[in-house]
Amino acid sequence: MARNNKREFEEQVALMEWFAIQYPREIVIVSANGGSRHFLEAANLKRSGVRRGVPDLFMPVVNDDYAGLFIELKPTIVAGKSNGRVTDEQFEVLSHLDSRGYKAQVCWGFEDASSTIKQYMLKR
Repeated sequence: MARNNKREFEEQVALMEWFAIQYPREIVIVSANGGSRHFLEAANLKRSGVRRGVPDLFMPVVNDDYAGLFIELKPTIVAGKSNGRVTDEQFEVLSHLDSRGYKAQVCWGFEDASSTIKQYMLKR
């Protein structure tokens, strides 16, 4: 696993552990996108409906402003830099979701994502 992918994975694991403690009655749906796979597995996932650009996390909680929260998690920016990049497909899907009444946001690491979730949950 590349260093940047490992950092993103570790931050997502920490975020899911934190979320389970903070909001034990809520759920987060995790996308199967991302990572490198054997081409046959990737082809089968695509055939089954997996789509490029879908955010990493979905929290199906309605608040005062939105129908749910989607998060595209990128690794924490370290020393002003991150190798994580938002792809054109991700921008397109995030914009589509946003136009349909969801909050759809890119978060840079655990701190940004947990803060986004806290702010979102305050408006329930």
